Amino acid sequence: MNINATIFGQFLSFILFVYFCMKFIWPPVMKVIKKRQKKVYKSILSVQKAKKKLLLVNKKISKKIIYLKNKSIEILKKENYKKNLIIKESIKQALFEKNKIINRTTAELLIKYQKEKKKLKKFSVFLAIQISEKILCEKLSKNYINKIINEFNLNFKGF
Repeated sequence: MNINATIFGQFLSFILFVYFCMKFIWPPVMKVIKKRQKKVYKSILSVQKAKKKLLLVNKKISKKIIYLKNKSIEILKKENYKKNLIIKESIKQALFEKNKIINRTTAELLIKYQKEKKKLKKFSVFLAIQISEKILCEKLSKNYINKIINEFNLNFKGF
């Protein structure tokens, strides 16, 4: 066997193999590769678009969150102000009621004090008269008592 003929045969087989591959195998493989490249490219584009949309949505959400936080802080400030006003008004009303109750109670106590003072005066006068009668009855005679009463009546009529 001749080496040159073998190499030439192998070369001819290789060229036929390459021609066969280029004619029948290579085009469908290239179509599949191109389809996949297009799919990958479209996927990359859609991912990039999705990233852009996600960034926009994140910015919108961040702005909305900041807006809502500020709005909630504003609402809390208003409600705290209202709460403080209500507390101050309640304190004023409670103090007014307290003073009203104190004044009413003081007036009632003063009236009771005056009544009790009058009762005490009447009672002390009554006791003084009773004591005087007992002392006079025991110590003085009836003539002397009548004389004193007559003098008292004369002095009393002069007023």
